Amino acid sequence: MHEQIKGDAKGENTLPVHAIHRQLERLSLGRTFPKIHSILDVPSFFGWSKILHDPLFASIIGFHLYGEQGIYSALLHVDLDRLCTEILDSPLDIGIDYTIYL
Repeated sequence: MHEQIKGDAKGENTLPVHAIHRQLERLSLGRTFPKIHSILDVPSFFGWSKILHDPLFASIIGFHLYGEQGIYSALLHVDLDRLCTEILDSPLDIGIDYTIYL
């Protein structure tokens, strides 16, 4: 099974789709936490995306929705988005079609 990362060949807005977040959760936490991804990835207005992807703020959202495991889910979400942004938007990006196999 493979899932695409949202973004174009120029590396703009290269964030994983929710299916990738859910697969990572299943592998690491044993279940999924869909509400967390819906909240953290609300359309970004006035910098909300940066606020929602702050590890502390995301942890509070995760705990409020799902308790302790929600914290881990929220931090996985933030870390995966950061990883995709930092690596796939790097100067070494040559416009490859990004596919993640899980």
